[in-house]
Amino acid sequence: MAIAGVWPEVFSHNHVTRQCAMSPVLDYLLRDTYKSHPKVLRQVQCVLQRLCSWDTRQTTVQPEKLLKTLYEKLLFHFANEKHSLNPGYIFEVSKAIELLLIYQGAAWTMGNFTQRILLSLAMKWEHNGDTEKGPSPELVVAMMGVFRAVIAVQPLLVNSPKMISQIFERFIDRKSTNMSVELAYVNALLEISPYNPEKCLDLLRKWQDNNKGKVPNQTFSNFLQVRTMLSQKSGRGRDSKR
Repeated sequence: MAIAGVWPEVFSHNHVTRQCAMSPVLDYLLRDTYKSHPKVLRQVQCVLQRLCSWDTRQTTVQPEKLLKTLYEKLLFHFANEKHSLNPGYIFEVSKAIELLLIYQGAAWTMGNFTQRILLSLAMKWEHNGDTEKGPSPELVVAMMGVFRAVIAVQPLLVNSPKMISQIFERFIDRKSTNMSVELAYVNALLEISPYNPEKCLDLLRKWQDNNKGKVPNQTFSNFLQVRTMLSQKSGRGRDSKR
């Protein structure tokens, strides 16, 4: 309620742009959370209606359709607003996707976001890169940002590292002149490296070799820290087996 109070236009169904992203997600979360407590739901909706003109007549949308709609909002924005991107709008839609994924849980995220959206992006990037036929670089950066935010609070599944390694391998296999995209997936790869250290380090070394002289100091420093941490972890593992 506090967020809605200071950010009412984002939660309003009457937002002037008619492109509101956060309110449908919040509406779904509320309806799903309080589906067994209709009285509480009505009270919460009443508060939101007064804070930001909440439309309580909206019907519940399935989470899969909701994710698809949010993703298509970004696709449309990046395709049609190339020269006038709206950072605030991109931020809002990305946060709406993050909220939905975190609420739905790791298994749902793996099946509906990682395997469908991220893998599809990786395959398109592998074949077309940042050409007109490839995905928008800004879209890749945005989705990597969503991925990093979600894994920060949501544990990966047992089979996640293998799938994620396949995704990042496709990105790294495609050389690009767009460093913002490369840094987006490399920073994400650094964060998931503890889950699959050998494969992740192999991919990071491959990327580093392909970008000699172009790796930013901060990224190189992060790479060294992760490599040292994983080496120490591996050493402790070997010691415990002796």
